[in-house]
Amino acid sequence: MTTASYSLTTEHAHLLRAALCPPDEALAHWQAWRKIRNLHAASPAPESVKRAFTLLDGSAQQLLPMICRKLEQSDDALMGYLQQAYETTLHENQRRLRVMSTALQALRQANVASLLLGSLPLSLTHYGDMGMRAMDKLSLLIPTEKTDVALAALRQQQLLPSTVGLRHRRQLASLLLTGPDGVGIRLHWHTLPQHTYAGADDPFWADASQLELPTGLPALTLSPTHLLFQTLVVGYQGGRRTALPAMPDSMQLIRTGQIVWDELLDLTERFTFRIPVRRGLMALQTHADLVLPPAVQHRLRQMVPTVAEQRYFDLLSSIPKNPLSQRFQRLRCSRLALRLFHQNRSRESLRTVVWHHLNPRLAWPEGEWSR
Repeated sequence: MTTASYSLTTEHAHLLRAALCPPDEALAHWQAWRKIRNLHAASPAPESVKRAFTLLDGSAQQLLPMICRKLEQSDDALMGYLQQAYETTLHENQRRLRVMSTALQALRQANVASLLLGSLPLSLTHYGDMGMRAMDKLSLLIPTEKTDVALAALRQQQLLPSTVGLRHRRQLASLLLTGPDGVGIRLHWHTLPQHTYAGADDPFWADASQLELPTGLPALTLSPTHLLFQTLVVGYQGGRRTALPAMPDSMQLIRTGQIVWDELLDLTERFTFRIPVRRGLMALQTHADLVLPPAVQHRLRQMVPTVAEQRYFDLLSSIPKNPLSQRFQRLRCSRLALRLFHQNRSRESLRTVVWHHLNPRLAWPEGEWSR
């Protein structure tokens, strides 16, 4: 994946258009996808339909509930399967929302401030329909100094981290806490795993937006501008599996008309995320017909990444399959990250980074490659 472009397969392009376009255009793209999968008959065989849906990768399957809502007035032969995808997403989201509500209530009782990140505020606020966007990764940000208090409060709700992760948490930016029903919440004390120094999260706390959960519980979440920034960074700093779902998420946020573009680009340069933000916005121009203001386009052209930035994000985009090669590549990423993100900002030493990434018992935290 280059800095300048992000390509979609023909299949993914049709599914994305079916999720984003007005109903008539959406139906045409959906029918084009059906033809690719040899499902263009008036009544395709159920076995063929199930096989085609099963073969879709996870990122494409996330688009199916959105397509369902776009085509709900049509008489398409596969509407029953789309409706099933929508209802499954709705049911799973309701289950995850109950877990998140329990966690938020526990943190409130422990006097720990929290800020919702990621897919939950997207689903509730910007899609406005709990069945359209899967809350696939529940994430919370807390103040760094409250980490121990928060972990103790959540432990009482049976939300538990791994033993190894807990032991080495001071070298991480987040921990995945898993409840007895298998639903996990990633607890962040830094929003961005590359920026784990004092003050890095101040902009996100300062501009937080109010949100009320369907349970009536008040909460804080990222502002639309900051949520778009997070969506672009998460979606486009790694591989393609995160980039496809980021496209409808980004367009939902942009269509609110609440994006402060200068602020988003200021954050991009402040945190050295020129490459993923440019990748994301250019992909949206190509595949989702995004029209950026001329001033934004001009400023994006002025954002020339350094050689170190290009090398770092290229490494994140291509993870080797061999475990030993993965560990070596993580070490290379960490050395570059120290130069790019921690120079004169952190007491983290290269020796600590080397130990962290060569320690065979400490798994690389999910999200530092692609989140």
